Amino acid sequence: MRRKKQHIDMEEVKSLLECFMRMKKYNNPHSNYLKETYKARAYWILEDFAKNPYGYSLEELNLLRDFNRHLGNEEQTEEISQIIRQQTEYRQRQITNKEKNRYVLRKTHTSSNTKTSAIYVYTDPRNEKKRSRQTQKKQTSVFAALGAALTLAGNHLRQTGRNFINHAKPSVAKIELLAQKSKYIILGGILAAGGIFGFKQLSKTPNKQLPPIETKTTETPAPITQTPARTDSLQLKTAAIWNNYYDTQLEIQIGTQKKEKYYRQIENQLENGIFSLPENISKQHLAFAAAMYEIYGFKSDLKTFMSSPEKLSATQQRELEKQVDAIGRKAEKLQQQAIARAKENGREINNASAFDRASPKLQRQHLKNLKQIRQLSAQR
Repeated sequence: MRRKKQHIDMEEVKSLLECFMRMKKYNNPHSNYLKETYKARAYWILEDFAKNPYGYSLEELNLLRDFNRHLGNEEQTEEISQIIRQQTEYRQRQITNKEKNRYVLRKTHTSSNTKTSAIYVYTDPRNEKKRSRQTQKKQTSVFAALGAALTLAGNHLRQTGRNFINHAKPSVAKIELLAQKSKYIILGGILAAGGIFGFKQLSKTPNKQLPPIETKTTETPAPITQTPARTDSLQLKTAAIWNNYYDTQLEIQIGTQKKEKYYRQIENQLENGIFSLPENISKQHLAFAAAMYEIYGFKSDLKTFMSSPEKLSATQQRELEKQVDAIGRKAEKLQQQAIARAKENGREINNASAFDRASPKLQRQHLKNLKQIRQLSAQR
């Protein structure tokens, strides 16, 4: 299930981009300091966007694309660009589907000699209503009716005049008959226009309003979309991504030798039946949790369980699972507790990054694993 959409401050994004582009023209210590400040703030804005990239319009996505291109960190530029590309394609598909769903399927008939075949065509209901209103307006317009009547009368007069001219010696009776016919034709046209005008005024009254003509349309049934169930292969892929993340994180934080020691202890305990691990907790996850408790200085029974010679009781087994779940998937809950405890004691957390001291190869591998974790979060 997707998380509730949360917009980042697009005004701040626009302001930072404009300020950075102005400072980009200059090359002095003051402008360089401001540019680095803008990039530092942009890093956290793009991190928030990567965690929840949903609900943004095409205009906002275009702004974020420029923002990422100019202020994005080298580690995250490619990932953010891919997320923006995916969200742009999704938003464009939404607009296209909305336009398609606006059309309805109408049935028409065409005749060819003695054969009649039915043809189904897609039409826009808004255009159909507009044409219907225009046709009705033309039919009920008094000026249109008066013009039609006068045109009919004029055509009749012209034809009668031609017949009159073609006769060499018209009689007085024929001339009087022609004048009488013309008078009645013009009078009839005026009366017809007046009758239509009166009918139009009568139809506007509330008590005499005519019911609208209902047209039956055949709508195209909406396609049924089914969410495929999570398969075993997808679960295995997800578990493998998290295990890779825990493996590189352990190697960065405690080193290769200590990491392998933790793995051997856990494997021995599982083989000897000292404890068991549920599906949501792997060997790498348990070793990561034990290391995080030690690094942040919190008391934990995990290392005791990993070296216990006796089988754990049911209570101890539940405590093991509880302590692993309590730190969060990335130990974010444990980190928040450490920050709160340091603040209460008036101390500061040591911000020295173990990642910066790792080898470039290990850094690249860990960033790749972290990117896969973010892609998993974006697919939910």
